[in-house]
Amino acid sequence: GSPLVTMECLATGTPIICSDKSGAKEQIEESKGGVVITGDLTANKLIAAQANLRANFEAYSQNANAAIVNEFSVDNWGRKLVGYLEEAVKLTS
Repeated sequence: GSPLVTMECLATGTPIICSDKSGAKEQIEESKGGVVITGDLTANKLIAAQANLRANFEAYSQNANAAIVNEFSVDNWGRKLVGYLEEAVKLTS
């Protein structure tokens, strides 16, 4: 699944912090719209991620907005879905 709150944050240019065990991981890595904390989620890692977001907020925000327009748009997702369906038809034919 695709976490809706992640998409909403990206759409508003709000950078995200998530763990690598989260469903948001792929969206954050692809969009470069935030920080993914790997391994155990510790206070020190969260503090470092927050500092990273604060120091690079503008870049993360711009990446998030660009990803919504370019990668996660309804049109783009529709094209991907059509491609997946066409591939599935080929495999069953």
